[in-house]
Amino acid sequence: MYAYVRGTVLWVEEEALVLSSNGLGLRIRVLPAVLDAASEGGDLELFLHHLVREESEALVGFTSRDQVRLFATLLDVSGVGPKVALALLATHGAERLRRALVDGDETLLSKAPGVGRRLAARIIRSEEHTSELQS
Repeated sequence: MYAYVRGTVLWVEEEALVLSSNGLGLRIRVLPAVLDAASEGGDLELFLHHLVREESEALVGFTSRDQVRLFATLLDVSGVGPKVALALLATHGAERLRRALVDGDETLLSKAPGVGRRLAARIIRSEEHTSELQS
């Protein structure tokens, strides 16, 4: 549903920021690096992933389409939720994470918070992400 937004940062929270776009304030969860760089009143553009759960909805924002595609791909792996997918991207960045997945580097993946060896192995074995990772 939502794919992209550009606007002004109204305020920064612990794990999210509120972005004003056309009179609408959107709370968007972002990577720590984006939070650190964001300043109130500054302009920001984000590529979005709209999370819909039974009990909630949330927007997750990224600075590139590559990051949002990798995030969505990780969510397809059993046992990987938004918190773990964000931790993987925050810890390794998109390129390093993609390389670790392609190379089957369980040790590197397990350095992200919330990712143990078993989950790292499941992420690597998951065939759903193979074609996406090589693009």
